[in-house]
Amino acid sequence: MDILKALNEVSSDVLQSFEEKINQLLGIGCNTLQMDTGIITRRHTDAFEILAVYPEDGPFTKDDMLPLQQSHCLDTINQHEVVAYHNTGDNPELQHSCIKQLGFGCYIAVPLVVDARQFGTITFFANSTRSQPFTKLALDQMMLLAEWVGAEFSRKQFLDGLQVQQQQLAHQSQLFDQMAQLAGVGSWEYHIARDEMFWSEPLREMYDLPRDYKVSTDQAFKFICDPQQREETHARFFRMMETGEEFSVEIQVESYTGRQFWVQAQCKLTYRNGEPDKVIGATQDVTSRVVAAHELEQKKRVAEQALQSRSLFLANMSHEIRTPINGVMGMLDALSKTTMDEQQQEYCKVARSSAKTLLGLINDILDFSKIDSGQISLEQVPVDISALIHEQQRVFEHIAKSKEICLEVETTATDNLYFMADPVRVKQILTNLINNAIKFTAAGQVSVKTRVLEQSNRKFLVQLIVQDSGIGIEPDRQAAIFSPFQQGDSATTRRFGGTGLGLSIVAQIAEHMGGGIRVKSTPGEGSTFIVALQLNKSTQAAATTENDCYFDDASQLTAEMVAGCRLLVVEDNEINQLVIAEQLKELGIEADLVQNGSEAVDRYVRSQSSEKGYDLILMDCQMPVMDGYEATAAIRKLGKDALTVPIIALTANALAGEREKCVLAGMNDYLTKPVSVEQLGKCIRRYLIGAYQAEGSEF
Repeated sequence: MDILKALNEVSSDVLQSFEEKINQLLGIGCNTLQMDTGIITRRHTDAFEILAVYPEDGPFTKDDMLPLQQSHCLDTINQHEVVAYHNTGDNPELQHSCIKQLGFGCYIAVPLVVDARQFGTITFFANSTRSQPFTKLALDQMMLLAEWVGAEFSRKQFLDGLQVQQQQLAHQSQLFDQMAQLAGVGSWEYHIARDEMFWSEPLREMYDLPRDYKVSTDQAFKFICDPQQREETHARFFRMMETGEEFSVEIQVESYTGRQFWVQAQCKLTYRNGEPDKVIGATQDVTSRVVAAHELEQKKRVAEQALQSRSLFLANMSHEIRTPINGVMGMLDALSKTTMDEQQQEYCKVARSSAKTLLGLINDILDFSKIDSGQISLEQVPVDISALIHEQQRVFEHIAKSKEICLEVETTATDNLYFMADPVRVKQILTNLINNAIKFTAAGQVSVKTRVLEQSNRKFLVQLIVQDSGIGIEPDRQAAIFSPFQQGDSATTRRFGGTGLGLSIVAQIAEHMGGGIRVKSTPGEGSTFIVALQLNKSTQAAATTENDCYFDDASQLTAEMVAGCRLLVVEDNEINQLVIAEQLKELGIEADLVQNGSEAVDRYVRSQSSEKGYDLILMDCQMPVMDGYEATAAIRKLGKDALTVPIIALTANALAGEREKCVLAGMNDYLTKPVSVEQLGKCIRRYLIGAYQAEGSEF
């Protein structure tokens, strides 16, 4: 069949374009059916678009739009079969405007179906009429031609769709590569069976690879800088292909050009037909993160070193300042107990007051440094807030009376209630606030009140309210007074003195207890400070502190208690030796004095050979040759009685951690210089009572 051969030759010609093939197919139709013109149309909503015309110089033009009602194509589509008229003049019913306008003598058309959907029509026209109707062969040829043209259109649409998909994939791939480059991420694949490695373009650029450089599996591992890490990563990679376990590694690598950087590599195993097929992975440049982490770690080390240096500096300053103050206050105490005239007694009293003021300033600075560095720790024990307030009332009552100030206390809200808190820190809050209130009040009164509010989280908001009728604070200075080293103004500092740290310390303690502090004040009328603490209620009463069982008067150390008692004092400072000797003499105790820890160990060893060794050792902590910590450890290693002899630390370091340091060294107790006779007597009595009772004596 000639038409079939011609159609096959056209469709199999890969060198021809789609348009060329369609024109040839229309030409085959015109020749086979002996028609003058052939067109292919596509139906739209309101018109038919002419897609192809043969010959091009015919009555139709490509891309023309034929209105639906003025085209016989609509009739063709509606009949769903070949429509043929061999002589349009013999058919009066053919009054279609298209036929009238163009005056064709014969007409044959068929619906065009593409991908099983109506697409348009294929139509052939002839100027002259035919003497006989179109044969069945002509109709079959028309159907065959329609199928062939439909197939070409289907192929064209498929190829166009494929090209669009390829363009979309290419665009997505390009976009992915751009995003990967921006994120510093590259992908890779390892084909297990072929032992081939494929790297994406962003990954190749990351490693500065030349365009024609082929990455092998061995070379991929050689990029790792550290040999040990290279071996470990290699082993994990091939172990993963056995176990299927994913893994991620952060490594330092060296690019093709010698540039070193850090990457995070992740990979997983994929399977095909149940067998390991490929390893797919992603590599991200994490140099900036690693460098930032290293810099942060370095800054952290520098900060920690700075904190250690500051702690060491404060410890040294504490020792260097407290040591001479200990001598000053000790000698003034001793001097006050000698025979002096009235003027000398007054001078001594002023000197003692100045020394205590100086000690208070030092304590404020050291306490602030301790809290500011985060070294504060809060004890949680049952506390009687009301009892603490009344205790502070007794402490400050004589100062208030001396200024003719009425100190009032009202604790109804907290009476018979106990809260879990740190009694030392609560007392510190009260001490600072009451002391400030009295200091800045010339006349009138100072009142201390409490208030308790139960909260929904089973906590209680305990408010400590201290009100005075003093000088007051200007509104623009009220926020600043809670900042370190700040007071109301410079005139206040000159007039009343102080470091300006008291309220800052109170604010930080309150914050650590889940609360805060605020002030209401009017200049010239007074101030009200309100401290809020979030505390848990305690079902147990506040325990009596250990210190409550000691005699307040150190002279209660009876001669019977200290009879035959031997003490060893280890102190390198000559003034402090004189002070401690006078204090022990006042307590009725004689002691041996040595200059450093090494002498203390030797003296204790020699005492063991005598009938009675030392009953107690007072040990300075910072000394030349051998310090107190080393000396204590050396004594404890002697065994026997050396394991139980009480060793009391005498240290000028009041910073956090000092008590723990002394305990770890093997000391029993801790006294901070300057030490009063009363404090020394209480401490000695504590351990002498233990020894005294152990002997079965009564006192």
